[in-house]
Amino acid sequence: MAGSLVASIDVGTSRVKLRIYDADNGFRPVYGEAVEAPLVRRGYIAEQDPSRLREIVFHMLETAAKRGVRAVGFSVYRASVVAWKRDGTPLTGIVTWMDRRSLAVYDALPLHLKLTSRLPVVGTVFKPGSPLLMMRHFLSQPRVGDAVRRGEAYLWTLDALLAHWVTGRFVADPCNAALTGLIDPRGLKPFPLIPRLAGLEELPLPEIAMHDEVLGEWSGVEVGPIIADQQAASLGLQCLERGCMKVSLGTGMFLDYTVGRKPLLGAGEGLVPLVLLRTSRTTLYGVEGFLAGPGILVDSLVASFFEDYEDLARHAESEEDAALLVPSVAGLRVPHRPFMEGALLGITPKPSKAMLARGAVAGIALAAADIYYRLVDAVGEEPRDLRVGGGLSRLGPLVKLMARWVGRPLKVSIDPEDSARGSAMLAALATGLLGRLEDVQVSLKTVEPDHMDGPGLPEVVEAWRGLIGVLGSKSFWKKLRRTLEAASLRRPLSLG
Repeated sequence: MAGSLVASIDVGTSRVKLRIYDADNGFRPVYGEAVEAPLVRRGYIAEQDPSRLREIVFHMLETAAKRGVRAVGFSVYRASVVAWKRDGTPLTGIVTWMDRRSLAVYDALPLHLKLTSRLPVVGTVFKPGSPLLMMRHFLSQPRVGDAVRRGEAYLWTLDALLAHWVTGRFVADPCNAALTGLIDPRGLKPFPLIPRLAGLEELPLPEIAMHDEVLGEWSGVEVGPIIADQQAASLGLQCLERGCMKVSLGTGMFLDYTVGRKPLLGAGEGLVPLVLLRTSRTTLYGVEGFLAGPGILVDSLVASFFEDYEDLARHAESEEDAALLVPSVAGLRVPHRPFMEGALLGITPKPSKAMLARGAVAGIALAAADIYYRLVDAVGEEPRDLRVGGGLSRLGPLVKLMARWVGRPLKVSIDPEDSARGSAMLAALATGLLGRLEDVQVSLKTVEPDHMDGPGLPEVVEAWRGLIGVLGSKSFWKKLRRTLEAASLRRPLSLG
């Protein structure tokens, strides 16, 4: 084992995890710990405290060094925005993907940029939820914007802040960089059109680091690469071949379809083209559909109504009538309904735990099935392989319903820490402890659908789409928000 230990620091929106693996023993986990990284939540604001995050990260690096780890890789959640001084001091909180202030930024955009948001490909980065909108907002604030323009501060996504803390370099992950819209995913060069449109010409761009590149050293431990968490999960699930689709069921739900060495741009409403992997030898692309926050809803339900996750799963197996939980906590992304919020529908005169548990599981599974068929339509073929991981994959009723409504067997990860395993694999690749990513074996179990609806879209997904079509209107949610504000039940939407 000596000299063969690699680690991952997996930075999520609710907790940070350290996992240490033995690269010489099939990436068997030998140590793990998790530290809560609580969100600062005020109305529509959802930020992480960068000072607290820095403490956690350096504690984990110290732990890795003491345990003889040779290399550490990072996996990091996406769609974040943060500004910091050149000495590492934060100028803002870390805006997470759950933050909804970009709705207010979007409302304040000039008309030509609102019209731009309707264009294919380019328009994606001008929609609510895009990190580019929050970058535009912060650059317009004198405290941040002036410091950035003078070269005294940086403004980018969280992966670059982590790299700067540990190595002193202003360097970014290709996956996160491409999602900003400021970097062309095809060649990872600056995208000149979008900065001009967005008014971000003065924003310095980071160096882009490959996924087989060591970024630096900390206390004898080689640090890097850094990769976005969902792309790391695709690696950890060995979903690298064209035609493989992975589903991550965690704080968010992400379905990523690997499309090979050519990007699929303009895939469809709410679907996002991805850089999955960029090494010195190869580039892989994918396309993604996702749902923000189902894991948050399940955590809240368990904390409020159930003894634990097993209790929720038992009630979800019930054959009683169920309500339906529409699991949208930060806008619906596929289809793109940014103003939409969660809703509990169909409550009967005798509400029960089973009604709530079944409705929550069914709502998440319906959203997953809808995204699955939209991805199939975008790519033009059914996936050859469908792999599932993440903490919520341990909810048996959820996985069973997903298998039923997509009509396909699901290969479920035995160890759901797929993002951690994927970034540790990259650390081993970058330091020569692993020859090829494909050499790592992943333990999977198969969940078969309990009945098949035959080829094509099942009736249940058509019904779901009809419901979202009725429920998802912007005018409805604006009227609801106005009513809540008028009744002093919710604070107004603002940049806060």
